[in-house]
Amino acid sequence: MKGRASRLQARARWVKGKIRQIDVSYRFTSELFDALIMKNRGESKAWLDAGCGRNELTNEFKAIYGMAVGVDRVGGGGGRFVRANLSKLPFREGTFDFITCKWVLEHLPYPKEVIGELRRVLAPGGKLLIQTPNRNHFLLIGSRLLPSALKSRLIAFYFTSQQERFPTFYRANTPSRLRRFVEEGGLTVEKMVLNEDLLCFSKLAFWFSYLFLRLTQRGGRQGLRSSILLLAQRPWT
Repeated sequence: MKGRASRLQARARWVKGKIRQIDVSYRFTSELFDALIMKNRGESKAWLDAGCGRNELTNEFKAIYGMAVGVDRVGGGGGRFVRANLSKLPFREGTFDFITCKWVLEHLPYPKEVIGELRRVLAPGGKLLIQTPNRNHFLLIGSRLLPSALKSRLIAFYFTSQQERFPTFYRANTPSRLRRFVEEGGLTVEKMVLNEDLLCFSKLAFWFSYLFLRLTQRGGRQGLRSSILLLAQRPWT
């Protein structure tokens, strides 16, 4: 397991180096996500990471916020952590100025309820940042055709990730559906980015995903890219 993890990390470094040579402007979705965390920082701001897992994100960026709290049904780690269901959060209305939700919505059977609850605990003018996979992407379309046991083995082999083995539902995971759920939840969409995260598990996979990135640069084909990044705001009134 450690050997595969080391090889994957080495391939990821190679991919990041290669794409910087080809296109210095390219950014992975996680880099865009982190940049928005930095942009919305403030010493007087309260930040909630919804579905925080081991609470790694708030631990990384907590110094730039007045308060940083992670919440999840399972998990936990260093820093402030609250164990709770995302559809029923133990916080007063308007508690947080900024909420992040990274690789979470795809695991929720009722994402619309969770988005409504996140809106409740978000202060007027506060912002919600979401990163989630796009179910229109060819990898997710292919994965739905595989038996679950085979899919779990492939994920374990290529990614060595426990997080990826949680059940997935993809009920908010197209650009149009996510936008609709967010707007029906009482939020205003400020930005939506459809990004292609280049594959790292082999050089062949990298070049294939890079070709797909180029092919989806124009027209409506961006809606086929792998990742959705959305920033929304709770109205002031």
